[in-house]
Amino acid sequence: MEDEDKTSLTKIPGLRYLWIANTKLTDEFVDDLSNIEQLEILKLEGTEISTEGIERLRLKKPILRIDGVKSAGK
Repeated sequence: MEDEDKTSLTKIPGLRYLWIANTKLTDEFVDDLSNIEQLEILKLEGTEISTEGIERLRLKKPILRIDGVKSAGK
């Protein structure tokens, strides 16, 4: 999955838990993740989302629990 594929995820109604692993998603996806209204738990492993991107997501969606943050890139 890459940033271009992200819109399909953000349109799933009632999405509460999301595990994203071994993808080329970058910080550009952070705003889309923060707009998933019902998202409660996010697990990230092997993405290209930077530490700064994770912090930005935490600021935008403070109730979101973010687990397993392991970056492939930055």
